[in-house]
Amino acid sequence: MRGLEFTEPVPVDAVSHDDLVKGLSQSLDSSYPAKLFDRRSRAWQTIGVIPPGTSIRRSIERFAGSQVIGYYDPLSGQLVFIGTDNPTPVQKVTLAHELTHALDDQHFRLDRLNTLESDCADEAYQAALGAVEGDATFFMILYAQRFLTLDEQLQLGLQAAPSTAGIPPFVVQLQTWPYTAGLSFIEAMDRRGGTQAIDRAMANFPVSTEQVMHPERYPNDAPTPVNVGDLGPKLGPGWIDIDVMGVGEAFLSIMLGLRLPRITADAAATGWDGGIYRAWSDGDHVALVLSTVWDGPRDAAEFASATRQWLGSREGRSASVLPVEGQHVRVLFASDPGTLTSLEAAAA
Repeated sequence: MRGLEFTEPVPVDAVSHDDLVKGLSQSLDSSYPAKLFDRRSRAWQTIGVIPPGTSIRRSIERFAGSQVIGYYDPLSGQLVFIGTDNPTPVQKVTLAHELTHALDDQHFRLDRLNTLESDCADEAYQAALGAVEGDATFFMILYAQRFLTLDEQLQLGLQAAPSTAGIPPFVVQLQTWPYTAGLSFIEAMDRRGGTQAIDRAMANFPVSTEQVMHPERYPNDAPTPVNVGDLGPKLGPGWIDIDVMGVGEAFLSIMLGLRLPRITADAAATGWDGGIYRAWSDGDHVALVLSTVWDGPRDAAEFASATRQWLGSREGRSASVLPVEGQHVRVLFASDPGTLTSLEAAAA
């Protein structure tokens, strides 16, 4: 079905739900130190995509604990799974999904994902993850259609979605994005050239979430590098760097969609060509600059307008959209009005 053969057996470790969650937690620890999660949480709180006091790490753990019944680890080559002697339809398709990961790993080295993650190449990692999860979801669906009985397929359709109550919508949407957008991307590759085109996408990952969301831009439309200089010295003594993150079309679309109609958010994020944010802190005070570049001045102006609308009453108080400069848009976020005033002076 995938057009590939396993080159070696895949070890499967049948575990309890608690052990699986513990393994996922250890995987998070190895990928991102707790201090990095804490700093990123402060940055996202300052932007306003998660509520004050929210921990990104705890949110991801809660999401994974409610959703995941198996995972494949490219570093160990092992499949960890909550298995039974009489698997349910959900367990069957999950196993098909994870075995697709194992197959892809043997042929295309999925440990490249870990390298991107370790290098903090956030946008490239999210794009590559979209291809990987989209591929596994695509063949999971084919497996269900070909090998599950009609009754089992009906059971899948009636399966209640796990609860995401208490998890910030931004985190939920960012976690599910690789599966939904990635599936559409792989479907586009399949239409383009069948499994050979899918194989090419797995061998050469998309490098931006824009390429995943707009498959016609893969592989040739690479993003423009964007940089934010260190404003710490201009902000004053005591200000330190706390986070730098590549920001792509997916992040911006999901962000805008928290408060704007989906059609408006998607239109405003389309035309992205590069983005990054950089954040600093001095005690409880946080300052953050989001810098973006767009395909053209009209795209830049549309994003700036939508962001002002998204900010609402925050505009001019704890956030501001600087005047558009050609294809470039900068947005300033701060923990409080006084910090915004200092940031505006530093960024001038």
